[in-house]
Amino acid sequence: MIVGALGDVVFSVSSRTLKTISNFVWSGSARYATHDLHAGNSISEYTGTDLAKITFDIQLLASLGVDPMSEIWRLFDLERQGDWQSWIRPLSLDDPEP
Repeated sequence: MIVGALGDVVFSVSSRTLKTISNFVWSGSARYATHDLHAGNSISEYTGTDLAKITFDIQLLASLGVDPMSEIWRLFDLERQGDWQSWIRPLSLDDPEP
């Protein structure tokens, strides 16, 4: 069963392989500028969003068909390339989140 994917790195679990994630956290924030007005209150202006940050733990078990160092190097190369990667999370019918 596919759990999700980061670019071309697919996370999955089955009876023969285990490459899963846990402690998934996605955070982001908005940016505002403050304009000081002469003889009045300051006003705030929305100027955009900051970059999103995603963190998670990965479980890679060689005993269940995964080469941990190979996967670590794939993720390292993704980071060093500096390219934007999409996060894909498949949905299931019993999943409460959209």
